[in-house]
Amino acid sequence: DRIAGRRNALVFSILLITVPSVLMGLLPTYQTWGAAAPVCLVVLRMCQGLSVGGQLAGSYVLSVEQSSSSNRGFRGSVCDASSVGGFLLASLVTTCVRNLFTEGQMDEWAWRGPFLLT
Repeated sequence: DRIAGRRNALVFSILLITVPSVLMGLLPTYQTWGAAAPVCLVVLRMCQGLSVGGQLAGSYVLSVEQSSSSNRGFRGSVCDASSVGGFLLASLVTTCVRNLFTEGQMDEWAWRGPFLLT
């Protein structure tokens, strides 16, 4: 983040989470691409995983650095709460999708929906 700036590094890490999510929803099936489809899925998930660490750390640093001493703790805690809130929201979406669709629909196409809602 020293070369491009912390804000740009944070924006880049957020894009590196969002773009692979959408691409996972649009990824062709195994029947279309063969073994390349699951390989691409794993690569996209790895991009997400790498960027999550940068995004969380970057948001902490940016929030705390740009806050005053009177609200620094609050702004840092918002990062923690946002992280936990994201996990809870993902769990809620997963539960809703699994309850709305049959197992066959989930296996065939419905698992893609949450990735496209990103």
